[in-house]
Amino acid sequence: MDKNKGNKKHSKEQLGKVKPYQEINNEITSKNELKQMQPTPQPQDFEEIDY
Repeated sequence: MDKNKGNKKHSKEQLGKVKPYQEINNEITSKNELKQMQPTPQPQDFEEIDY
């Protein structure tokens, strides 16, 4: 059964305008409000690696 039966748009039409990563990254670094919304990585976010 097709889950997206009612969704007849092509994927590019659904996405609209997509910005490249570098452009998004530049906006985040230049706007203080967006910068504060970015999560700060915490030590518990990373898995312990056994060597």
